[in-house]
Amino acid sequence: MFPSTRVHHISGSLSDHSPLWICTDDENARFYRRRKPFRFEAVWMREVGCDAVIKNSWEGHAMANPMGRVVKKLEACRLSLRTWSKHSFGNIRHMLQKKKKLLMQAEANSINGANHSQVRSLRAEVHDLMAKEECPWQQRSRVNWLKAGDLNSGYFHSRANQRNRRNFISKLILDSGEVIEEEQKIGEAFVHYFQSIFQSANTAGFDLILQGIVPKVTTQMNADLTRPFTAMEVEQALKQMKPMTAPGSDEGLHSLIQQAAEKGELRGVSLCKEGPKITHLFFADDSLLFCRANDTDCQTVMNILTKYEEASGQKINRGKTQLFFSTNTQGDIKNRVKDLVGIEAGVGVMVRDDEGRVCGALSDRTVLPKTVEKVEAITCRTAVRYACSLLREDMKQIVITLDSPDIDAMEKQGDKEAFAKASLESIKKQIREGISQIKSAKESVVKFGLIIDGKSLNFSLKKDIEKSFFELAINCASVICYPSSPKQKALVTRLLKGETSKTMLAIGDGANDVCMLQEANIGVGISGVEGMQAMMASDFSIAQFRFPKRLLLVHGHWYYRRIAMMICYFFYKNISFGFTLFWFEAHASFLDVSAQLCLKYPLLYLEGVENILFSWSRILGWMFNGFLTSIIIFFWTTKSMIKQDFQRDGQVVDYEVLGVTMHTCVVWAVNCQMAISIN
Repeated sequence: MFPSTRVHHISGSLSDHSPLWICTDDENARFYRRRKPFRFEAVWMREVGCDAVIKNSWEGHAMANPMGRVVKKLEACRLSLRTWSKHSFGNIRHMLQKKKKLLMQAEANSINGANHSQVRSLRAEVHDLMAKEECPWQQRSRVNWLKAGDLNSGYFHSRANQRNRRNFISKLILDSGEVIEEEQKIGEAFVHYFQSIFQSANTAGFDLILQGIVPKVTTQMNADLTRPFTAMEVEQALKQMKPMTAPGSDEGLHSLIQQAAEKGELRGVSLCKEGPKITHLFFADDSLLFCRANDTDCQTVMNILTKYEEASGQKINRGKTQLFFSTNTQGDIKNRVKDLVGIEAGVGVMVRDDEGRVCGALSDRTVLPKTVEKVEAITCRTAVRYACSLLREDMKQIVITLDSPDIDAMEKQGDKEAFAKASLESIKKQIREGISQIKSAKESVVKFGLIIDGKSLNFSLKKDIEKSFFELAINCASVICYPSSPKQKALVTRLLKGETSKTMLAIGDGANDVCMLQEANIGVGISGVEGMQAMMASDFSIAQFRFPKRLLLVHGHWYYRRIAMMICYFFYKNISFGFTLFWFEAHASFLDVSAQLCLKYPLLYLEGVENILFSWSRILGWMFNGFLTSIIIFFWTTKSMIKQDFQRDGQVVDYEVLGVTMHTCVVWAVNCQMAISIN
């Protein structure tokens, strides 16, 4: 009834009854907490008494069996080190907190000129404790790239916690639809699943892998390597290893593929003209193989994988492979290759057509729709756009590309004028066909997605056809330009901004997006592995690609309402203040004589020529008048009000009443002065 409940029988020392401890843990904490295993702490080597503890524990235990002596000595060292660490080494964190408090007190006292030596001593002790605190967390985090001495125990602590974090499975749904919740059945299901995926067998045909490797070990070297190890050699090997790492193993798959390529059994692909042939790419958890879409190359790939399975003893998973074909690969060839390969192996298989055009691919983490068999230069990114919903299954794609045999032939011949003319005509034709497709489907609910490569984008941005390209792009739900240079990104942004006269928002994460961010009305830079250039050139900066949603929908809404209200109120306030004075000036004839009198008496103009109203004597006179006014108001109000009773109960004037009275007098004085001046 309560599967996650645990009952513990606790021994009682003062009664003949044993208490029961019932733990009602949740379903995710059903496993008992295991005792922490013993680890030799690297920080122990910093203490002087560690060597003595190990030496004392290692002595004795004279038994006939050598391995028995080693086991007894290791057990004695474990118990002695654990006891010594508990009583002698102490708790570093508590000691560090205590020393920091003492250091703060000593630094406060040293301001008065005392305890300088105590401050230096405590600082040295704190630094030593911080180094000791860093050492165990670095050991648990297994971070080797960060040098010791940075005192970055917080980073090591987070890495160690991340490594020790455990995820608990409360239930499991099998392929048959059955739901199991028992721990034993869940474990059996996992074991059965992984046994069906990864199978090990006796190795066979291992010499086939080694045929392509040039021997480097002579007979004498082999004899030295196969002789029994000595104690000194074991000691040297252990000391050469890093204290917290261990070596790994190599693979022979590269050798088999290289042999097939050298014999001509497997043709690689070239990413550019006169470039090297690539037959395979190996990554940390994925591998890509490139071959032609024919029986010979595919059979060679399958033979290589079979040899690798037999030699390594590992059965390759047949359910995590994907095939990608070029656009002009015939359907019967695709079906024959699929039947031959059988969707093999946790190694990604890349297939190309006989003409040598490469089709991109993704790893097994992305599920690609069947319609992603487009132009090879954008196939990989197209799959990503499907995952990001830029392209959808219900969309009709319009692809603009210069991938045609005639244009490729002109480009290889080196005739730039003929190539540019033919390319421009091809782009114009494709744009017209795309516009006609959109117009014909205008009454339907079909949405279009435009895909254009970088070479075609250069011609589409020409002055004579950019209008047509804009008309096509603006009627598509999504437009993908790949690959595009920084200049092309800026030109596309400028075209859209100029033609639509709307606010343009650009988002970029690298230095190649700086031009686009600066060309747009609003630039959003993302800081990350691409560097900080985009962030420095943008108006707003975010840390991850998932933040634009909140930036636009939440902060964009708030920002618009606040700015709109503030600007409208700003105009209202200034117009209210300004025009009130303007109407008064107009009503008072701008505080001067009328225009007719100015024309009737030209001598009035001499005031400005002789600078009568703005001379230094007049300016100083006004300043002295203001200074005298302030003295009279201040002393008159303070002398007449502060010492007098203000209310019937004897209370005198406070500063608030005095301030209001003083300010009122200032307002009356300056207004009366203005009335006298303009009279």
